[in-house]
Amino acid sequence: QLQQQQQQQQQTGVQAETAAQSRALVDTLSANPDPKFQNSQFLQFMSRMSRGEIVVEGNGVKEVAGAEQSRQPGAEQNVTGAAWANEHSA
Repeated sequence: QLQQQQQQQQQTGVQAETAAQSRALVDTLSANPDPKFQNSQFLQFMSRMSRGEIVVEGNGVKEVAGAEQSRQPGAEQNVTGAAWANEHSA
């Protein structure tokens, strides 16, 4: 149980760092007046991550229960980055 608590604390720290880095990226991209940046799904995704609505877990991301845009309140949902990844793929 102690090991489980340590893992949760470590994960919370990683999520906080991810949110901080996301916030910095959002600030940088938001400063660019180009509508391509302002309207990009990637910027929307990173904004949600910076607010803690989406968190990294393992090798993926998931929507946090009770997040503003959650389709099923109280339930966690897997979130794919396919939409914004396709937007920026060559």
